[in-house]
Amino acid sequence: MMQAICTHLGQGLRIEQLPYIRGNGELLIGDNVYISGKIGIGFASSPTRQSPTLRIGNNSFIGHDCMFQMRKNITIGNHCLLAGGIIIQDNNGHPLDPENRKANLPVSDDEVHPVIIKDGAWIGRRVMILKGVTVGENSVVGAGSVITKDIPDNAVAAGNPAKVIKAL
Repeated sequence: MMQAICTHLGQGLRIEQLPYIRGNGELLIGDNVYISGKIGIGFASSPTRQSPTLRIGNNSFIGHDCMFQMRKNITIGNHCLLAGGIIIQDNNGHPLDPENRKANLPVSDDEVHPVIIKDGAWIGRRVMILKGVTVGENSVVGAGSVITKDIPDNAVAAGNPAKVIKAL
């Protein structure tokens, strides 16, 4: 059942297919956003905090088959380009503690860290961005990279794990 609360759907929004949305959360989409193909949005609830939020800034592009999994926040800035098949998550999906996994407990709040993609960033195809990462303003991330640590502003990063390979 779709329970997302769309508090802002910007002017000029173009969506090729309705996204798959699971869980309860807040979806804020800026002006002139283009969502190509079908994307997935997973909101995971937490008994101790407000509902999770996905923010997509103005003039951004989200490619087909992107997946957003969040318990707190994922923020995509203005003028961002996200190629297809990108996975972004603000938590590990399951607790690190094996006993908590066996008990089917959710990830604890201290294991959840927001993801921020700053204005002008370009994320290549099939990139995975893990919890707590900030991708810097105007930065470029090469296809197939796994981002485990912050990428500074105006940098090119690639690899698994992603490393800065060039300054812009």
